[in-house]
Amino acid sequence: MEAAVYDIARNGEGVIIGCGSQMLLRDFECAFHVRLLPDFKLRVDNLISGREMSRDEAKNLIAKYDKNQKAFFRYAFQIDLDTPGLYDLIINLGKLKKRTIASLIVEAVQSDDIQSCSLDALSSMKKLSLERKIHAELLENNIDVRTLNIAMPETGSAEITGVIVSNEEKGRAAEIVKNVNGILYVNNQLSVLPYHL
Repeated sequence: MEAAVYDIARNGEGVIIGCGSQMLLRDFECAFHVRLLPDFKLRVDNLISGREMSRDEAKNLIAKYDKNQKAFFRYAFQIDLDTPGLYDLIINLGKLKKRTIASLIVEAVQSDDIQSCSLDALSSMKKLSLERKIHAELLENNIDVRTLNIAMPETGSAEITGVIVSNEEKGRAAEIVKNVNGILYVNNQLSVLPYHL
């Protein structure tokens, strides 16, 4: 998911809904973060329409969804989803019509105030995307990544440091990283634990 966010952002002019993009892209001046505050009553009405669901069931379902979303965000990023500093623009959906909201966002994004992504920013996003892809591949192949560090010192090159449980896993981890699309060279600096903890 994180790699996809960086890839979409790097391609420019994309809209990313959720996925923690306000955190993942917070250090990039060319990203513009909007928080849309939904009207609870409207959400309940929308959920009820066309469904056999009571108002109380709809309220409970929405409350549970919101609670789970906030809990995941806090778990993934150690910050509250509702922190105002994560957003450049916050809009109350209960006050404005959709056309007005869309116009506000488009006008803000197209203003001279929002910078284009520099070449350094685009390069950083590419490296971050590759790091996240490597991390995902290692996890998918049952490599414990909690004690590993992945760095991208230059384009096409990955460096893995940290500790791993065996020489076999050390070699396997390097092979997994090397097979990630976009990686040409792996500097394997993993240390093997002398015994299992």
